[in-house]
Amino acid sequence: MTSVVAPESPDGPTSEARLVERNSWKRLCERGLHWSRVHVAGFAVILGGLYWVVDAIIHVLFQADAAFLEQLFPFDASQLWMRSLAVLLIIALGVSAQHAIDAQQRLKKEAEAARESAELAHRTKSQFLANTSHELRSPLNAIIGFAEIMRDELFGPIGVPQYKDYCEDIYASGTHLLELINDILDLSKVEAGKLELREEAVDIGSVVESCVRLVRVRAQEGQVTLETEIEPDLPPVYVDERKMKQVVLNLLSNAVKFTPEGGNVETSARVTAGGQLELVVTDTGIGIAPEDMETAISAFGQVESTLSRKYEGTGLGLPLVKALVALHGGEFELTSEVAVGTRAIVTLPSSRVRRDAAARHRQTA
Repeated sequence: MTSVVAPESPDGPTSEARLVERNSWKRLCERGLHWSRVHVAGFAVILGGLYWVVDAIIHVLFQADAAFLEQLFPFDASQLWMRSLAVLLIIALGVSAQHAIDAQQRLKKEAEAARESAELAHRTKSQFLANTSHELRSPLNAIIGFAEIMRDELFGPIGVPQYKDYCEDIYASGTHLLELINDILDLSKVEAGKLELREEAVDIGSVVESCVRLVRVRAQEGQVTLETEIEPDLPPVYVDERKMKQVVLNLLSNAVKFTPEGGNVETSARVTAGGQLELVVTDTGIGIAPEDMETAISAFGQVESTLSRKYEGTGLGLPLVKALVALHGGEFELTSEVAVGTRAIVTLPSSRVRRDAAARHRQTA
């Protein structure tokens, strides 16, 4: 290791004296950094007293080694107050830097602790929901099965017609609860990254038509018109068919539920100019206010308050749609206007559109 020593001034102190002086400045700076941890009011008092102490020290040092001080502070030798101010400025800069470093490290530690706590809570919640859902489904399936047997009188007549109506209510309620549990389980699996896709080439037109049939009875009861517009020769899409049916059915169910009598719900599917699949569900329902949009797509989010709710539901439909679409590498967009309607757009990447399969199908036909 090579060390470089500055040449001595003819009328300056010896090397040992300069070493002592440099160590003094070093200790002074270290003390300045240490003072950064003192309360601001106390530090102001210390800094005020330090001004006079440093002024006296510099005066002594100036008398001892003018050349050294000229190198350290290139000011006029008669202006000692400027030297004092320079020293205080150095200390203040060191204090500010130390404060900034301490604050940054403290904020970083707090952010890491908050992130780890949030991730742990999220994993715990997802695991709890998954375990609870599994425990509920087994007895619920038995209730639904026995209610269906009694409703259909498979082993003979019940005798009292009112009992048959009760069985129908038990079956309908159990089926609704099972659907809710399945949604909770799927959403918890997606959040935990454990939901696997069983992908295959799927005819989206058939998926849309089957989902429309499932909601047609409810739409007729609410006097809501259902319309579909499927692009001719729509190519197959490589997706999980069950999950995609779940996406379309949730969007249609929401659209029918929140559309008043005489309203209209339209479902369309097409391939964009960029080769992406675009699935759109548009309704003329009550709409969603801009400030409520984030709540609508959050898990268990309800736009209406608990006391004024008019529509049933748990708030899992749209969050599950968003999660399943993202799992396919797609995008989900929701636009709405109060008293005008809502437009839900599902876009799947072009890599999932099988144009070659559609071309072979047309050639065979």
